[in-house]
Amino acid sequence: MTTRVRPTGVTILAVLEFLIGFFSLLGGLVAVAGAAFVGLVGVAALAVVALALGVFLVIIGIFSLLIGYGLWTGKSWAWTVGVIFSILGIIGGIISLATGNTGSIVGLILQVLIIYYLTRPYVKTYFGKGPATGATFVPPASPPPQAQM
Repeated sequence: MTTRVRPTGVTILAVLEFLIGFFSLLGGLVAVAGAAFVGLVGVAALAVVALALGVFLVIIGIFSLLIGYGLWTGKSWAWTVGVIFSILGIIGGIISLATGNTGSIVGLILQVLIIYYLTRPYVKTYFGKGPATGATFVPPASPPPQAQM
């Protein structure tokens, strides 16, 4: 049985996703509890907003934990999701720059670096998106030269 070695960068990305998931879940649960408290006080509009925010954060947290698991275990779908989310992040960063928010350039650069990293051959191989480890392309041998008589 072959064991795959998880690249260090993938480990970092997975841990970051786990942290995002944990804190999103925590924030979502706090928002839902806050919505219940605000609802008891009698501010219904604020309670609805807090509840909607809490549910949204819980959903984001669950998805982040799933993506972290996929990255950690080298699931093919996690690579695809990572690339798609990075492309969406780049589009969002460009739109943000176009509206004058120069602070978003750091996020834009990070998204470009993540796509660059995820498309490295050894990373793609870990996710089953490239050739098996150690496999290299060997061009076919050319025919031997013909002897002149």
